[in-house]
Amino acid sequence: MRAEDLEALGADVAAEEQALERLLASLARERAALVAGAAQEIEAAAAAKEHCAAELAAAGARREARLARCGVRSGMREALARAAHEPTLAAAWQRLLQRAREAKAANEANGALLAVRSQIVGARLALLASFAPGTTYGPRGIARASAPGRSLGAI
Repeated sequence: MRAEDLEALGADVAAEEQALERLLASLARERAALVAGAAQEIEAAAAAKEHCAAELAAAGARREARLARCGVRSGMREALARAAHEPTLAAAWQRLLQRAREAKAANEANGALLAVRSQIVGARLALLASFAPGTTYGPRGIARASAPGRSLGAI
C-alpha cells in the first residue's frame, strides 16, 4: 500500500474510533436512564444510540471501501500485513477492536436491564388486570375486553 493510502486508512480508522466513542457514551447514558427508570431519557438515549450505531456503520463502510480501492480483498488483517512497517495503524486497529468489545458488552448489559424492566412492567400490568378485568389498556391504547364465559370448574 502507498503511504498516502496508509495515511487515509489511518484517518478512516480514527473516524471509526471516534464514532465508537460516541456510541459508548450513548450506551452509558442509556444504562443510567435504565437504572433510574426514566422513560423519556431511555427513549432519548436509545435514539442517540441508534444514531451513533449508524455513524459507526458508515465509518466502517468508508474504511472497507478504501480497502477495496487499494486492492485489499480480505479486510484489515490483509491491510495490516501489507503495512507491517506501520505499527501505529496496527495499534489504532487494536484499540478499535477493544473498544468494540466494550461496546458490545455494554449493549448486552443494557439489553439485560431492559428485559428485567419489561418483565417487571408485564407483571405489574398482569396484577392490575387481575383486580379489575377489562379496565386496562393494551400497547395501542385500546381497552382490553375481558372474555365472557364461565370460570373453570363451574357448572
